[in-house]
Amino acid sequence: MNPPAPASIALADIERLLDKISNDLPAVLARLEAFKPATPEDAAEVRAVKVAVLFRLGESAHGARDYDTALSSLRAAAAMCDCISQPDAWFKVHKKLVEVLADRALHEEAIPIAKNLLAHCELTLGASHPRILASTELLGSLFLATSDIEGFTSLLRNYPRSSGRNHGRNGPLDHAIESKLSMLLSEAKVGAPHRIGLVNMLQFDGVQSSIESLLRSKLSTNERTMGPTHPSTCLAAYDLAFYLQEQGADLKALPFAEQALKGWMQTLPSGHQHIIDAKNMVKSLIRRLFPGRK
Repeated sequence: MNPPAPASIALADIERLLDKISNDLPAVLARLEAFKPATPEDAAEVRAVKVAVLFRLGESAHGARDYDTALSSLRAAAAMCDCISQPDAWFKVHKKLVEVLADRALHEEAIPIAKNLLAHCELTLGASHPRILASTELLGSLFLATSDIEGFTSLLRNYPRSSGRNHGRNGPLDHAIESKLSMLLSEAKVGAPHRIGLVNMLQFDGVQSSIESLLRSKLSTNERTMGPTHPSTCLAAYDLAFYLQEQGADLKALPFAEQALKGWMQTLPSGHQHIIDAKNMVKSLIRRLFPGRK
């Protein structure tokens, strides 16, 4: 009788092994490269270990800000990783590769990988799987980094439909949409015109009701952590005022516009565009609220 075939090496087993030899990974990789598998099964096992070693090398290099080593290791791992037979490793490798590419502002390479990552997760996993949430956040951050208003808005609009829900706010992915909005509103790299454009464009069923609460939450957090006159706090107040006036709530918007103006006048040089914008908003609100006032 033939002996039973050896069980496939589990990713957890590989990880435990690599934990024990983490200081000697380059030597381990060299040994693996020199090894000649005798069977297709052996080749698959060696490939799985190679992917795990390359991922560890890339992750470690990324932490040390050795981006060239990180990218070369992760690109090599991605090239030999199989999303069918190694789904866990495939996801980890490609997610980390996108993160390193984003850190190096290599967005043209990162965005297609992130799109593929999300599409694969949506195709193979349930709508509320954590990997879909992580993939959405990753792609959303890339859209923000490149000020891709259309891409980010499209992502948010499509995401509720991917869960099979209608336009209600009762599905398992609600917190994903809210986290994306929160990230949008706190993303400092997005310039003021893009911030205003994004807030203005995100007026669609199932999302607009949460925007005000997110804006208020961000303002409260900034006030608590940065102080009431910090420029970022003033920007949060201005964003809230802008949103409220767009909803026709001028009376609610006015104190936040005045808060932004007062804080910016204390912290920014006179003539700064933020001060000009806030002054214009306050004047416009007062003109509409009190028509007879000069």
